[in-house]
Amino acid sequence: MKSFQTVIFDLTNSDTKKIDIKLNIFNKKILKYLKEDGILWVLCNFYKSKNVLVPAPFYIAEKLNNFFLKNIIVVPNFQEHIDGNIFNNYITNILFLTKNNDFYFNKDPIREKHIWKNVEWGKRKKNYHPKGKDPGNVWLKTDDDGKANITNHRQLNYTETIERCIKCSIKKESSILLLNTKKINTKQKITYEKI
Repeated sequence: MKSFQTVIFDLTNSDTKKIDIKLNIFNKKILKYLKEDGILWVLCNFYKSKNVLVPAPFYIAEKLNNFFLKNIIVVPNFQEHIDGNIFNNYITNILFLTKNNDFYFNKDPIREKHIWKNVEWGKRKKNYHPKGKDPGNVWLKTDDDGKANITNHRQLNYTETIERCIKCSIKKESSILLLNTKKINTKQKITYEKI
């Protein structure tokens, strides 16, 4: 197996028993192929077991304590949800992990258009990156009316979510490994594996 700049591991809808098995296989067979400056993205979510909401993202982060947890991205998904005890859970979490502190990451390909740039008082250019707004750690697209009023929130679909992870974490001619993910239609060269 070749080495990979980016590994995206989908553990959504997995209970802790399945997570343990899959992470054990990952650590033994896949981890050595992630480049030293590479990024591991883990898609996961909370799940309900015996009427208790289990925080799988935090469980996985603890299990992957040999990595550096850089952030947890939240991706709203209004079509699928997990019934919670009080509120329904409509999000997928993405753990952003690196092997060490010297890693490759470029936010520019996933920046979004500014909605305040031409409307804000004083037109303070220093507040606006020329390539767009920082996407932050809540990935939800917005539409606006051109006058800085948000008119619609649009969720990312599965392919768009995976593509965002890929775009900001690969160098030119990088290799990507998708573990347990659905097939996506993208221009990138991708290796798929099931665990």
